[in-house]
Amino acid sequence: MRKYFLLSAVTMLIANNVNATAGAARGQFSVTTVVGLMDKIDCEAMGITILSYDTSDKATITINSDGTFSNDNENFSVEASIPANCSISNNTFSNAENFGAPESIDMIADGIDTTITISNFTFEITDNGSNVKIGATLNIPANIKEGWYGVSVPIEYYYE
Repeated sequence: MRKYFLLSAVTMLIANNVNATAGAARGQFSVTTVVGLMDKIDCEAMGITILSYDTSDKATITINSDGTFSNDNENFSVEASIPANCSISNNTFSNAENFGAPESIDMIADGIDTTITISNFTFEITDNGSNVKIGATLNIPANIKEGWYGVSVPIEYYYE
């Protein structure tokens, strides 16, 4: 009887070992980080003063990097157009195509439910690469309300 008991116990141990599955797993991974330093771009505001006696139609006004402008609606008068002017602290700009800006961004005014969309940013490098002048297009909707509209536009420059 003892012989059969031992034989049964050994058989059960062997059978359990064959059907055993892993209860856990272990591994590892590496972490790498690249830290780069950025130059700071300091900008003066783009300034545009627009007057209108009839806002029933939309208008598209483009401010060029040299301060000139175009306007497709004679009911809107551009009284001032100053492109943004930016400088860089520790380097120079060499290629206007290396600038990045949003495709478009909405200008808002406090308490007013209409927005002006600004888009089509243009960049002109000046002063041997130490400055850039920025132009843009303002898309003014019909029935725009009087107000002080503004927005901060993020820009980046990527060195080659």
